[in-house]
Amino acid sequence: MASSAHLRSSDTGTGKGHKNSFNVTNSYNTSYVDEEPKILQWLSPLEPRARHQDVRTRRVEGVGEWFLQTEEFLNWRDGKGGPCSHT
Repeated sequence: MASSAHLRSSDTGTGKGHKNSFNVTNSYNTSYVDEEPKILQWLSPLEPRARHQDVRTRRVEGVGEWFLQTEEFLNWRDGKGGPCSHT
């Protein structure tokens, strides 16, 4: 990363810069060439698409159906009863 500092005399609106007063500005020149794929791979090494496909192929039909048929779940789904209802 290249950096350069520029000095510019201050002006208080009088049109005259103060001799001993300067503003310092930094400009950074940065170039990123194809960094995004590397960053995304680093952030998400789990490869969600591959993980989803793996889990999907091992899914067993009907598992969990009993839960969806319980009175507690149906009441929750339909907004009936207690403090856990979503209405």
